[in-house]
Amino acid sequence: NRLRRAAQALADGDFSVPVPDAQRGDEIGMLATSFVNMRDQVRTLVDELENRVAVRTRDINATQEISRYAATQRDLQTLMDRVVELITDRFDNIYHAQIFLIDTEQRDAVLRSSTGEAGRQLLSRGHRLGIGSLSVIGQVTQQGRLIVARDASVSQVHRRNEFLPNTVAELAIPLRVGETVIGALDVQSQIRDAFDEDQIAVLQTMADQIAVAIQNALLYQDSVQRAAEIETNNRESTRQAWEEFIRDQRTDMLTSQA
Repeated sequence: NRLRRAAQALADGDFSVPVPDAQRGDEIGMLATSFVNMRDQVRTLVDELENRVAVRTRDINATQEISRYAATQRDLQTLMDRVVELITDRFDNIYHAQIFLIDTEQRDAVLRSSTGEAGRQLLSRGHRLGIGSLSVIGQVTQQGRLIVARDASVSQVHRRNEFLPNTVAELAIPLRVGETVIGALDVQSQIRDAFDEDQIAVLQTMADQIAVAIQNALLYQDSVQRAAEIETNNRESTRQAWEEFIRDQRTDMLTSQA
């Protein structure tokens, strides 16, 4: 009866019902011991599932928040700065995030946004990495596929940075618009093998959305610049037309007086 009540409590989600018969030395004790072991395993599985659901929910919420912000921001630099800040704020295992964009010559991936004091120093010196160079960013921008350095101490592609000496794991994802790679999202952790498959999938989705947002911001800035150039040309044309009109009027007046 005691085992039956404990089993019913387990079915109802209560793992705290005591099973004193586990201390017995007979067959009932062996059965009670097996039941307790099974209950502990079930509790462990339930806890792990709840933790995974909590992490997954956090990741989805972070993705939605970053996506909403990226979709509404038109200023390119503000967009990139806020995105890398949100990534480090929302993901506990990521201590540094940065965005590289490929330059117009298609030779280098140029650092455009980076978090923390290390990021400010890297930006101030114009940090860039050659496309195809022996680095995570160099390989990602050349190959157009994500690269994970799960242990920086033995990785063949991780390039140690003097401003980020605590990096143990690194993940870089290409920023792609269609078939064109425009840059890379880079995140780093102080934990070995920090990026599991679920988080990589979330960051991949996020990178795709960031790439579209960056492309839209670039197009918007280009359209604003073109509009400004057209307005400047129109003003110049209007000024020249008025100068010609005034000159013609003065010529006619002087001719008439003469």
